[in-house]
Amino acid sequence: MLPLKKAKDKRFVQVPDMKDKIEIDSMDYWIYANIRKFINKDTYEAHPSLLTLVKIAGVSKETIVKSIKKLVDINEIKLISQKGSYNIYKFNKLSKFEMFSFDFLENPELTIAEKKYIMVLQFCMFKNQDDDGMMTGCMSTEELSKLTNMSQRSVQRMNKNLIDKGVMTSTLSKYIKDEAGFYKSIYQIDLEIIEQLFLFQQQQINDLQTRISNLESVDSQTLDITDIQNECYENYK
Repeated sequence: MLPLKKAKDKRFVQVPDMKDKIEIDSMDYWIYANIRKFINKDTYEAHPSLLTLVKIAGVSKETIVKSIKKLVDINEIKLISQKGSYNIYKFNKLSKFEMFSFDFLENPELTIAEKKYIMVLQFCMFKNQDDDGMMTGCMSTEELSKLTNMSQRSVQRMNKNLIDKGVMTSTLSKYIKDEAGFYKSIYQIDLEIIEQLFLFQQQQINDLQTRISNLESVDSQTLDITDIQNECYENYK
């Protein structure tokens, strides 16, 4: 089982929801995230060299170039110029995205294959504050296969690896069936173990602060925002 870790690096990247793009697979999510690590937040540009990307992404130059072409083709990245071995990438401002911490992307306890698999799954799972930092999804092996562009056998192997590492749990649903009439599996991934929990907690804090701002802008009839402020404080500690 992977050890629990507290976030050391508060940096993160935003990755767009591309699950409806049939030409996109988990490797493209992985390459996008690693390029976006270098983003300039004012210009939305990044210019890591291919050599740097090979080093941090852990895959071949050919694989990176192939993914970049696909990302450019679907307009998630714009290649605006080339200078020697350096490309300049222009990113879109995202409205629908998931966040991935640098700690997660650089976690040595997880393989690249496991990380990019988890990245795709995160777009199809929900995070509930009552679930102790777990994200949950209910999917069949066939659905996971289509979602990740992996064979069903590869999906089963990957799930087993993550379960063995204590990252994922799997139980059969008692109610939800797939098209063939088989019960789907309910998967849960521990956000703390994969070093994603602090992002979820920060989102909760942001949501609470938004609620406070909204209440403060309302005429204070019988509204008391103290409880919400305390809740925000407890989440922040």
